[in-house]
Amino acid sequence: METMSEEDKIDWKVEAAGVIRDISANVTCLFFSDRLQANEGQGVYLNLETLEGSKFTIKLNTSGYAIVGRDLFDDNQLEEQGAVPFETVYALLQSISPRYVRSFAGSLQAKLTALARQQEAENNLETQGVHV
Repeated sequence: METMSEEDKIDWKVEAAGVIRDISANVTCLFFSDRLQANEGQGVYLNLETLEGSKFTIKLNTSGYAIVGRDLFDDNQLEEQGAVPFETVYALLQSISPRYVRSFAGSLQAKLTALARQQEAENNLETQGVHV
């Protein structure tokens, strides 16, 4: 059986912190579970509340993102039933939260609009002879 070297080990807290930063604007809350702890190097548990108000406990590990608890935080009752993992947190959220999809699309549209306005302003300055 192959074991992971120290360099290959994944710091699940760091991985999850990036996910939290990335999607926090499009969910009600997402945070580390204080009660559920995976064995070292085996993943991390997160508590998620969608914009619809639904609560889930998610396990993130090498298999992906799996819903291991519903309706409560710090719940892993579904883990024993072999929760099906999602490859990305975005795929998981698309399957459980229609408001996430709309919120994410709105955020993306706002960013693209701001980028287009910035590009237009830079183009206007260049046509006036000002180099950006």
